[in-house]
Amino acid sequence: MSNPIAKKADCLLDIPCRLKQVAFAYLLSLMLPGRKHSLTQASQVGSLHKSQFSRFLRRHGDLAVESLQRTAARTCRAIQRPPVVAGGPWTIAILIDATLQSRSSRHSGNSHKFSHGKGYVIGHQWTNILLLINGKKIPLPPLAWISGRERKRRGLKKETEQEAVIRYLSDLDLSQYVGTYENHEVVVLADSGYDNKKLQASILSRGWDFVFSMKSSRGSRLSSQKNTGAQGNCSVADLFRKAKIFPWKTIRAYANGWKRRKRKEFRARELTGFISGITDEVRLVLSEERGSRKGRKYLVCSNIRVRMGAIVRVYRKRWEIELFHKDVKSLMGFEDVSCHDFQSVESHVHWVYCAWLLLPEISGKSGSVLEAMTALQQEVELSPFKHLIQLSTRIHGFRDVQRYCREVINANKAA
Repeated sequence: MSNPIAKKADCLLDIPCRLKQVAFAYLLSLMLPGRKHSLTQASQVGSLHKSQFSRFLRRHGDLAVESLQRTAARTCRAIQRPPVVAGGPWTIAILIDATLQSRSSRHSGNSHKFSHGKGYVIGHQWTNILLLINGKKIPLPPLAWISGRERKRRGLKKETEQEAVIRYLSDLDLSQYVGTYENHEVVVLADSGYDNKKLQASILSRGWDFVFSMKSSRGSRLSSQKNTGAQGNCSVADLFRKAKIFPWKTIRAYANGWKRRKRKEFRARELTGFISGITDEVRLVLSEERGSRKGRKYLVCSNIRVRMGAIVRVYRKRWEIELFHKDVKSLMGFEDVSCHDFQSVESHVHWVYCAWLLLPEISGKSGSVLEAMTALQQEVELSPFKHLIQLSTRIHGFRDVQRYCREVINANKAA
């Protein structure tokens, strides 16, 4: 059976002819709904032996990275760039967060035991960098946590996750994806796990803004206080506790629910001051759900001209990366990888992100990921009948239909 996404995917990707069949079959297997997106399922979808997919993932990792970069750039340039939130100067948001990819044992390449939530997870850690433009999420090539043995094999220097993110953002050429832009249009969003003064300083050095959630112990002081060094700073929690003259204000934020837009109310206070490690003046915001301390966050924004409401609303956009993690894990087989060597795992992750970007265009559905996958499945199920109708319109259509049916029967017997 011909691959129903081959023509569309061929227009969107630049894949060598000798690899098109296996590449398009693997992409289709990731886009179709299923209990497990394994190499066995890919072989059933593409009518190829699963060893071909194993070799494809192991030997052509560069092609996976290149395809993701090309797809991300094409998607970005087709989107208009209105403000990320009303009242903010930003049209491009860079979201940073890490997720874990569980494996069955530590014997697979580059696997490690990570502390996560209530217990431990054995597997790989990926730091994802997403662009959020006009509500559209565009994943960029992720950063993998590399073990000491894997670093030695690849000849890499040891670096922490924070240092890897700093290097990634310093080398990131946004014009490759979004075209022409101004530095003040970019804002970087991250939670308190990335509250690092070197990372924040590197973002400011590029002329970008940042809105981070801070640890409650982060050193800070008011603009009216004299700079007496680190000894004159206090934790941001104590700073807000002492500065009670600044009143609470109500902020309303909206989120798209299942049937209608949901409104959520917060109360927030703002200060203007300095935080340790950053010489520029920043805006400090304490936000929590109205009527309780639930969801209390200490936010810092490097742009002091932005209002408090826009700061709270733009930080809520960081949750989009969590929704992205949920989609690729539960629907697109992010964790359904049984390869031993880490090169294959890296290729698999990049192809998953590429399939996630291509799915709306190929299926023609711009709604949820599940709706797009269901529509594509219906198209796959109807494709043999469409092919029969096409064959029947030929001059000797009856013979061509018979020949096609025999080929299908023989293929099923051989399988």
